[in-house]
Amino acid sequence: MSRTYARRKEKLTAPIHRDEKPEWLDVDEQQIKELIADLARKKTRLSDIGIILRDEYGIPDIKLVTGKSLKETILDMGITIDLPDDLRDLMIKALTIRDHLELNRKDMRAKRDLFVTESRIKSLASYYMRTGALPGNWRYSAQTARLLVGR
Repeated sequence: MSRTYARRKEKLTAPIHRDEKPEWLDVDEQQIKELIADLARKKTRLSDIGIILRDEYGIPDIKLVTGKSLKETILDMGITIDLPDDLRDLMIKALTIRDHLELNRKDMRAKRDLFVTESRIKSLASYYMRTGALPGNWRYSAQTARLLVGR
C-alpha cells in the first residue's frame, strides 16, 4: 500500500515468529495449566484468561509453552465451556438493545440493529452446531439468552 503524500510504498513490519518458548520465561507447563484451570473454573472468558496470563504473569503465548491452544488446554482438563465468547457477546448486545427498545419503542434504528444482531446470532449458532460447540437442538430466544448470559 502506498502512502498518501510520500510517492513511495510503505514498509510493513511483521510480528516476530517464534516456534519455541522464550528463554526468559521461567514458568513451566504445569504451573500455566494450574493457572488456566483456576481461571476457567471461575467462569472467566477465554479472551480474559489470555489477557490475564499476558499482563499479570508475563506469558506471551500459551501455545508455545503447552503446545496447545487455550481452548484445547481447557477442554483436555475436562472443564466445559458453556458458550463461545463471540456468541455470548452478541447475546449481551441483543439484550442491551431489547432493554433500550422497551424504553424507546419508536427507535427504528435500534429495531434494525436488533434484527441484524439476532440474525448474526442465529447464523453463528448454526456454525457452532455444525462444528459441535453447541448441541444440535440449541435455539436462540431472548428468554434463554437472559438465562444463559445472566442479564
